Amino acid sequence: MTEEQIIRLADAVLRDKLKTVGYESVAVRLEDDNDGDPAIYIDANLAPDTPLVDPKIFMEALSTLRDELIYNGERRFPYLYTKHPDDLYAYDIDPQPGEKAGS
Repeated sequence: MTEEQIIRLADAVLRDKLKTVGYESVAVRLEDDNDGDPAIYIDANLAPDTPLVDPKIFMEALSTLRDELIYNGERRFPYLYTKHPDDLYAYDIDPQPGEKAGS
């Protein structure tokens, strides 16, 4: 599958499966995984201030996504991540002197 086909498929699946948890958009990267095998990295971008995604909802979304990719002839393994725009990362937590975290 092309990157554009994967984006359309992933968006349709995630829009359906994550609609109750603030799903907004998808981003896809086609890269090799840690073992050097071709993989698909999929970011489900969520709305600000949404709660953490229930693991059952996440696993259902991932399972459906994988099934649909296989059905459409895709063999690369999908890695699904949920992204909250207000998440803090290590570089956000350790501010420089005189700065606030997240600035």
